[in-house]
Amino acid sequence: MLVSEQILTLSGRVSEITNKAYATAPMLVSDLQGLSGDLRGLYEAVLEIEPSREDVARVEKRLRAYAYTLSKLAHGTPSWRKRAWLIDNPSHNPRDDVRVQGGAQVELAQRLIEKWEALAEEVDKTFSDLQGEVEVVEKALANLPDRMRRFIEMRYFDGLSMDEVSAELNICRREAYYTRDEALLMLVPYLA
Repeated sequence: MLVSEQILTLSGRVSEITNKAYATAPMLVSDLQGLSGDLRGLYEAVLEIEPSREDVARVEKRLRAYAYTLSKLAHGTPSWRKRAWLIDNPSHNPRDDVRVQGGAQVELAQRLIEKWEALAEEVDKTFSDLQGEVEVVEKALANLPDRMRRFIEMRYFDGLSMDEVSAELNICRREAYYTRDEALLMLVPYLA
């Protein structure tokens, strides 16, 4: 639970006590109203520095995509190979000796070379982007304590359920959720 949500819960409790105090302890009401105002100020201050739920969701999305990114780097993408094959396959293109005879064939050869070069640039840029993403995630994970990093790896990279992670780390389910929340909040500055 985010700190701002905890403050809202506490503020609601103070309001309930304030309503009860009207009948039994009128002198206490002004103190409780002051406390309620202080909580509102604290809530607004925390909202300015605390990450939002959307930030945490973005971190989770990047963590879930990390394993897929590694596999794309290791194996390449079949669609790139297919596109390259279509560009360079002799059954789909004129033979080299035919390309150089006549203007139309030379023009076709030039277009094929341009497509091949554009595809090579696209592949290089994509792989560079994927490598950059892997480096960013790995640097972010390096900032986590060992136990949290291990939790993130099991939960997001290995695909274990919360119960399986709890059993593996020998912690209760509640502590597993707490560990997850703390780890995600620590990763927000790096991955959100």
